Amino acid sequence: MAQNGTIEAFGVNGATFTSAEGINAKGQIVGYNVGPNDRHRGFLYDKGVFKTLDVPKATFTEPYGINNKGKIVGTYVDKAGKFHGFVYDKGKFTTIDVPSKATALFTQARGITNDGRMVGYYVADVRYHGFVYYKKGKFTTIDVPDATHTYVHHINESGQIVGTYRDQNNRTYGFVATP
Repeated sequence: MAQNGTIEAFGVNGATFTSAEGINAKGQIVGYNVGPNDRHRGFLYDKGVFKTLDVPKATFTEPYGINNKGKIVGTYVDKAGKFHGFVYDKGKFTTIDVPSKATALFTQARGITNDGRMVGYYVADVRYHGFVYYKKGKFTTIDVPDATHTYVHHINESGQIVGTYRDQNNRTYGFVATP
């Protein structure tokens, strides 16, 4: 990219760490920064301007994905220390937690399509499982066969998902799943 294009470096003032996690076709970027007291705060970076994205009453907010309509997904930690997924749309945060027969201890939303399908992963039964979330609260669990853990990171408009999984020998591999 640097040979024929440009690279724009950016960071949040006062932060010791800034991570860009997702970008949409409009060039809007989401991510998080770490500042004083190791506080993780989310941001939307749009045309050179940072907007802070913090889930109300959360101790930690990390956005990971943004679609072309400006819907943002990520994770936050509540005051009790539990991780939840979220979607941010038109100024409102909505919690996304995977329902599970076992108690899901952790949900992280990582990617979102323009029609609102979300992907991520959650912890239940001491294992990480991937998920796809459809409208009206329908979740589908994604587990790579014979994997000990499955992490789903992104989804494209065709419904293909990508992620990583860990095998019985504690090795990590990438995968792509096509519907």
